[in-house]
Amino acid sequence: MSNQLSRRNFLKLGAAAAGVFATGQAFSAPQHALAGALNSQTLASHVTIGNTSIQSNLNPFYFTYFQSRQIYDTLIDVSATGELIPGLATEWNRVDPQTLEITLRDNVLFSNGEQFTADSVAYTLNFLRTVGVNNMGTYAIPVTDLVLFPAFISLFDDNSIEVVDDTHLVVRTTRPDAILEKRLSRLFIISEQHMTETDGDLVTNAAGTGYFRAAEFVPGELLELETWDGNWRGSHPIQSATYVRVGDPRAALESGDIDVAQSISPDVARTLVDSGNWVVTSKPALGTEIVSMIPDTHEALQDERVRRALNMAIDKVAYNEIIQGGFADPTTGQLLQPSMDGYNENLEAFPYDVAEARRLLEEAGYTDLTLTMAAPNTLRAQGETIASFLEAIGVNIELETPDSGSLIAEVTGGTDRNLILWNAYYTTLQDWSQAMVGLAPGSPGAQRHFDNDDFYGLNMQISLAGDLETRNDLIQQAATLMNDQAAVIFLSWQQFYYVHTPKISALPLNLDNSPRLYAVEMQT
Repeated sequence: MSNQLSRRNFLKLGAAAAGVFATGQAFSAPQHALAGALNSQTLASHVTIGNTSIQSNLNPFYFTYFQSRQIYDTLIDVSATGELIPGLATEWNRVDPQTLEITLRDNVLFSNGEQFTADSVAYTLNFLRTVGVNNMGTYAIPVTDLVLFPAFISLFDDNSIEVVDDTHLVVRTTRPDAILEKRLSRLFIISEQHMTETDGDLVTNAAGTGYFRAAEFVPGELLELETWDGNWRGSHPIQSATYVRVGDPRAALESGDIDVAQSISPDVARTLVDSGNWVVTSKPALGTEIVSMIPDTHEALQDERVRRALNMAIDKVAYNEIIQGGFADPTTGQLLQPSMDGYNENLEAFPYDVAEARRLLEEAGYTDLTLTMAAPNTLRAQGETIASFLEAIGVNIELETPDSGSLIAEVTGGTDRNLILWNAYYTTLQDWSQAMVGLAPGSPGAQRHFDNDDFYGLNMQISLAGDLETRNDLIQQAATLMNDQAAVIFLSWQQFYYVHTPKISALPLNLDNSPRLYAVEMQT
């Protein structure tokens, strides 16, 4: 079988599952490869990014904050490789395990003209500690990343922020925290003046310190961005940018309607790049594609043998080379990737073994099993492929493909579906705790994706660990437990990629996979 194997034939093979995949050389996803050298020409002032979905609001704390982050800044920034770099803070210094002194940039404005000061930081943190904690459905990511809930383990209290003067503040946590600086990279600073004048509207209005401000916003359809005089980053070639929803990213690229395509399927992305007419910019997505097996929705999923069988039914090597277009790698049976804090070098992936998977199902008494499964509409091909593998071991799959937003709500808020295909991302903190937002929610009564008290106990210890060594050891223990109990179906460590015109010579990315649009360089 060659690298040109079609998805249709791959699905047929997955359904048969009796043969062995004989794949050719694995595809690679280059970090940034230009189709030929670009001479120095006039740089474009506008770039258009097409996506299959545009966020429904401008709230920088919402799940789908990807586009609005162009408007806001954090205290500490993070490079694509995880290096902490200055944001609104220019310096930070650990005085002791619970105290951090921070120096802020001077003469920084919000786009509404308000001066950014240490009081802005205090206001934002207090907003998240009150409004955010009381509206977990909207603010789950920052509340979790900053450990603001539940109250008895919160890192911050009324005395956590001491404003020294406009450009200096002291942060004191309620207990030692090994990754406090990382956590502050998740604190998007909001304008108190804006919140007062708009009655707290972060949905349709925005005022940040970022390079861009919102010029036009049509929820779910369009976000027009423009730079503004007085922003602290100064002037760059890109003066405006458009995020627009497109039904077919490939067609939009080829017609010239967009310069950059996001959320383009792996097989299409590979075809475009291999044609030599388009370029890919990518980085490790810092996320793991998994299938959650929700135990309280079907008694079979409470049986470790069944969970192990479902893991062994899928050929992850072939899945990642062909269906994922080479923009992903099989995991070693754990969430975190090599080089990350808490990665366990001793864990191994579940082998692809159809016969053993069938034997385990028979031993467990489930030779005629029907399960419901949901995959986001953006991952329909992946969902169909996984279903075909599972059907090959005698598990009938009823597949549905709702929109991504609806599925995220089910992952975090509860579902009646037996299986859910989703991505456990840990991009913004590059940390275990973020993957737990959907997988192991801490709120009382929340639906469990892995019903194991020891696992939840370990996660509580991880959240309380004051030093990095202890924390990493606890994460490794939790990862081992997930592997031993086949907690989820581990599919892929993914690459996050953009396919774009070769006129773009620079498309810098943030750790959270979003582009630094102000730094884009594109020839006219």
